[in-house]
Amino acid sequence: MATGVTILGLRGRDAPPAWTLEAPWWDEGELREDPRFAYVSKVRGYDDYVAEMTLDEARKLAVKYRRNALPWQRRAAEGLRDRLEAIGGHVKIVRVLVFEWGSPEQRSSGRLARGAPLREASWTTRPREPVSTK
Repeated sequence: MATGVTILGLRGRDAPPAWTLEAPWWDEGELREDPRFAYVSKVRGYDDYVAEMTLDEARKLAVKYRRNALPWQRRAAEGLRDRLEAIGGHVKIVRVLVFEWGSPEQRSSGRLARGAPLREASWTTRPREPVSTK
């Protein structure tokens, strides 16, 4: 199933996103394996994950994945890098969502994508399930 990556810049856990960016050049398979990402799917058959990270962690990922950007995505990749570098004290948290297209969370944009705090999200966080390669 097709997946997507959405990155949100938050001023705080309870704040709505200051900005949102779709980042299809980020490697969703690697992100799902990253221990910072929690499995948050409610519906069996969909693999949705979320992580909150510091600006430094997000900057490192932005640099790492920038090379994956296709020619028409490079401007957005550079824009993400510039946003993360120029933030100063504006954004405190970066939330990264990895979702399967068509999942209830993706279709509704999910409360996490709208800036709801992780602890109050409508999604239930379960222990990580192994990602199937079959």
